[in-house]
Amino acid sequence: MIWTRAAAVALAGLAVASCAPSSGPGDGLRVVPLAGEVRVADGDDSFLVDEDVSVSPGDLLTTGAGGRAMLHLGSSRSLELGGLAQVRVANEPEVVRGSVLATSGESSLSVRAGDAEIEAAGSVFRVDRGFSVTVAVYRGAAAILGSGIGALSALRQAVVVSGGAVPRGPRPLAVRPDHPWDIRLLGSAIDLGIDLVRLQRGLTRALPPGAEDTAVLRALADTIPPR
Repeated sequence: MIWTRAAAVALAGLAVASCAPSSGPGDGLRVVPLAGEVRVADGDDSFLVDEDVSVSPGDLLTTGAGGRAMLHLGSSRSLELGGLAQVRVANEPEVVRGSVLATSGESSLSVRAGDAEIEAAGSVFRVDRGFSVTVAVYRGAAAILGSGIGALSALRQAVVVSGGAVPRGPRPLAVRPDHPWDIRLLGSAIDLGIDLVRLQRGLTRALPPGAEDTAVLRALADTIPPR
């Protein structure tokens, strides 16, 4: 009787183990649809995503013209896809086309796009892939490996061409007031810029030609105390 009970317990344990999901390199990879058409392709099979689903390395995640999706990579790392974007799912994902917004927590995140490999930690950056690849950093810093330009700091961007080169070097971030990610992450700065433009136009109308710069410098001198 004792042996029978032991055998029963062992068999039950084996049954539970056989039903438990196996772990693998794709654990933690999942897609959350945010808007519009979102599709996952696994080889020749393709299906629409209308709820949170797990995906595996090698799957192709695609959004339609008005589609948006979030690819969670674990460890506070994620890629948000804009419209008409494609990403090859992996722990080191590949941007095949379109724009993605990458967020990395304390763990390092590597993203590939054409000949560019971008690596960052504690950062938020955008990757746009078309004929070339643009990397734009909103927060933190991101390194374009092998480019020779060092890490891109916040509010800087660079264009990567064939071979992974960055011929023009880093540039200031080109902010678009109608871009949803720019609005979300830089809304207050955009508002300030619009206010400054309005003030500049007011000065241009109120002052003689060429006097605007002097007026601004005087105002700043009165506002900013000397060191």
